[in-house]
Amino acid sequence: MNKISSKHTPGPWKIGKRDIDDNSLLVLGTENTKNNKCSHIARVEPRHCYNNDQEANARLIAAAPELFQELYNLLYTPENYITPEAHPAAVAVIAKVAQLKYRRV
Repeated sequence: MNKISSKHTPGPWKIGKRDIDDNSLLVLGTENTKNNKCSHIARVEPRHCYNNDQEANARLIAAAPELFQELYNLLYTPENYITPEAHPAAVAVIAKVAQLKYRRV
């Protein structure tokens, strides 16, 4: 597996406990596994006018580093049949996240 370098907090990210004050969910990233310190990635607030999609949104955010890495692996691992040239939108997403220069041809 190829590991791509990016400026985001490395995964895994997890959903923390609900904030008692405003009922929001916190998405946390493990910053230092030796000391088990976590960094605050996002606060997902409840949306009262919609169906309760708060937990689904928090799960999607928490899965972002793994999704990003797997997409990268699909495109850039030699034994895969998926090629970057065949999926320019996926390449553009990787470039956007990793802040790489990418230009559609």
